[in-house]
Amino acid sequence: MLNATLNERIEQISRREAVLLSLAFVFLLLMAASLSLSSAARFSSWQQFGDRWAHWGVLLLWLLGALLLRNVLARSNSLRDPLLLPIPMLFMGWGMLTIWRLDPAFGLRQTGWFFLAISSIYLLLRFGKDLNWIRRYRYIWVTTGLLLMGLTLLLGTHPGGGSPRLWLGCCGFYFQPSEALRLFLVAFLAAYLADRLPFERMRSGKWTLKNWLPLLLIWILSFLLLVVQRDLGTGMLFLALLTMLLYLVTKSWKILFFAGGAGLLGGWLGAVLFDVVRVRIEAWLNPFADPLGGSYQIIQSLITLASGGLFGRGMGLGFPGFVPAIHTDFIFTAIIEEHGLLAGLTLLGLWGLWLSRLMLGVLKQQDPFAALLQAGLTFSIGLQTMLIIGGNLRVFPLVGITLPFTSYGGTSLLMSSLSLGILLLLSKSGDTHPRFRQPLQTLNLGMAATLAVIAVALTRWTLVESSDLLSRGDNPRIALDSRFSPRGSIVDRSGTILAETIGSIGSFERVYTEPSVAPLLGYDRFPYGQAGIEASLDGVLRGMENEDLWQVNWSVLTRGVSPAGSDVRLTLDLALQRASMEAIHPHRGAIVVIDADSGDVLSAASSPSYNPNLIERDWSELIGDPASPLLNRAIQGQYQPGTTLAPLIIAWALADDVIELETNLAQIEQPVSIDGALLRCASLPDTASNSDYIEVLQHACPGPLQNLVRELGIGSFNSMIDSFGLSYRPEAALGLDEVLSARVSEPDELGMAAIGQSSLTVSPLQLARALSPLFSAGTLPEVRVVDAYRSPEAEWRQFGERPTPLKVIPENVTTNLLTALANGEHYGYEARAIGGEELGWFLGGTKGLVGNYAIVVVLESGDPNEAADIGKLVLDAVKASSIP
Repeated sequence: MLNATLNERIEQISRREAVLLSLAFVFLLLMAASLSLSSAARFSSWQQFGDRWAHWGVLLLWLLGALLLRNVLARSNSLRDPLLLPIPMLFMGWGMLTIWRLDPAFGLRQTGWFFLAISSIYLLLRFGKDLNWIRRYRYIWVTTGLLLMGLTLLLGTHPGGGSPRLWLGCCGFYFQPSEALRLFLVAFLAAYLADRLPFERMRSGKWTLKNWLPLLLIWILSFLLLVVQRDLGTGMLFLALLTMLLYLVTKSWKILFFAGGAGLLGGWLGAVLFDVVRVRIEAWLNPFADPLGGSYQIIQSLITLASGGLFGRGMGLGFPGFVPAIHTDFIFTAIIEEHGLLAGLTLLGLWGLWLSRLMLGVLKQQDPFAALLQAGLTFSIGLQTMLIIGGNLRVFPLVGITLPFTSYGGTSLLMSSLSLGILLLLSKSGDTHPRFRQPLQTLNLGMAATLAVIAVALTRWTLVESSDLLSRGDNPRIALDSRFSPRGSIVDRSGTILAETIGSIGSFERVYTEPSVAPLLGYDRFPYGQAGIEASLDGVLRGMENEDLWQVNWSVLTRGVSPAGSDVRLTLDLALQRASMEAIHPHRGAIVVIDADSGDVLSAASSPSYNPNLIERDWSELIGDPASPLLNRAIQGQYQPGTTLAPLIIAWALADDVIELETNLAQIEQPVSIDGALLRCASLPDTASNSDYIEVLQHACPGPLQNLVRELGIGSFNSMIDSFGLSYRPEAALGLDEVLSARVSEPDELGMAAIGQSSLTVSPLQLARALSPLFSAGTLPEVRVVDAYRSPEAEWRQFGERPTPLKVIPENVTTNLLTALANGEHYGYEARAIGGEELGWFLGGTKGLVGNYAIVVVLESGDPNEAADIGKLVLDAVKASSIP
């Protein structure tokens, strides 16, 4: 009867193990098929099918290895835990296929190491069932590990020819002693603690230095060797491993606190003494401070995670290669990009399940050595897993170790597999022993909590922060995506093409037909990123912001890239843009022309500029040019407004019946001192005649403005700033919908604020919008740069709702002001400002000819008269144009 029950138990274990291995094989089979189909899917052509076949050998080898180990396990340990083999075998297969996908050369090498690893497990299970040889020769094992580590100081090398020199090798074969030392150290600690330290005396506090000395000596020697090699991550792993085993046998919280303090001290000393440690800690604490330097790897890792999203890009359809050394330290991020958050959470769940089963197995060991050996191997693999995945997710600093069973690395795979073989031999059924129950439960809870924190971090980067990460300028996937899926065209208000995509799948290229629009359009160039409309409307142009979510998701799921993009129509008038660029050249400055009624931007010229078709050739020159040609001065430039505020201030005062235009004023020509510089009238008034606010407008004199604003007071002045839209940067489609700190809070600030020399800065676009009410019967429109969009084979649709303009000032006030600003067929106002250098401004417009339009011109180191001449040329072009 007893034998029958035992046979049923053995049969049940074998059946469960077989089912789990079969499920793992089916998953790997689907992965391999997806990888073979990926090129055909991405290029939407069966001609690309079949370029990836070599990885299928992995499946055959994996299947043979699984059958071989099942067979030998049936003889060596028939009462094993049925989960202990299938889960790490899945990790190994998943890792190998991912490495083959990343780099077939490394995949071939890893497959060779996998063969060696499976062979080692087989030999261990077949001939090493009695583990007393580990216990008996513990000093030999740890001494061998230390000697191998020491040899790296003399004969160390790096497979890539660089540093750190942590490997021993020759003729293309490399071995990393630190991986072997970790296994040897676990064996030594388990044997020493089981033989030499009476647990009862330790718990009562009666242990001596003689008991501790070998442990401390071995750990210090190991750590010193790792410090010399600057492999502090592995050193910290050794400290954590020793701490957990000592806590297991002593139940003393002092051990944990002491080790925590030692770890913090070691991290601080490492940051002080070694640049590599300091850079890793800085990259952990604030990676966004240096995204192209020391934090490049972690930033690209986070972008890779975000790219995966919920379901992933698909096997072979992501772009994980932008993370340096991704096949080793960052293979988890490669898995997430192509398999998604759900796969990542499944991986973490499998790790948690596997480690908890091993923890439970520790309690089933009657022999203290077996219990401590199983616990040590569990802690070693678990800590390594959590440290490297947590480092990928910025939960911990990067430590430069591999993900067990999964990452590329022959020594790591071999040592992890030998650990697996030992764990399989130790695995057993039966009742639990109370010896280590309480500390083991605490450590198990700690590891489970750590995995939960890692899962939360993974969810954060793949879902919550994904949009911000993917929209970063240093995300190269945007440009690569555009090579496989055409971006939509950009056209002006009449349909003239300004930017389009040419070529075929895999070699699509962005072409800009009108360089004069470069400041507004920006560019989309790999690896230089994006700017302007290309950046702010990237989702629309790439087809990712489409009402048909099914089409978007289907394209990402089947091809790993976005669908064909939508075309975008701007409010820009190309003829007027050309005229503006010609007028502003070769000055440094900007011109903005907007429709005063609708807020449509008709021209946004910025000088100096660049040719986006020549970004690759001119990049170094462009970013090194002190004139900043890549800056869109019309929209992004922030300037002191100076006396440009005069029309707005006077209009506001007229609307409040505070003044009349004909009010007599004295000495309006007096300049105002600003940090030693003098802000004068834009032109010299006639001091022989009576002066009034009309002359203040005609000559842009600063003194009367200060007096008027002081009379209005802080509240009225701040209301004016808000009402004319100067307290925020407009136009969400350009990514500039930003609230500014423009309000005055102290009476002493009013004088400088009145003449635009306070903390308030404005862009030409802001000022053109603020000027619009003078030409549109007192209403303030919302600024629009983008008019409409259309998906492929669809009709144009308005880009958002057109809001109703806001009434700011009465129409009769605008009529009176325009009378004062009349200059022939146009209206104009010249102004000065001091902003590090003297700025020349011109504000003007037209009314009732072919429409109502406002214009703003700013010249850096320029004169208001020059700005006025340029503005009048552009106004003539407005008059001559046929703006629809």
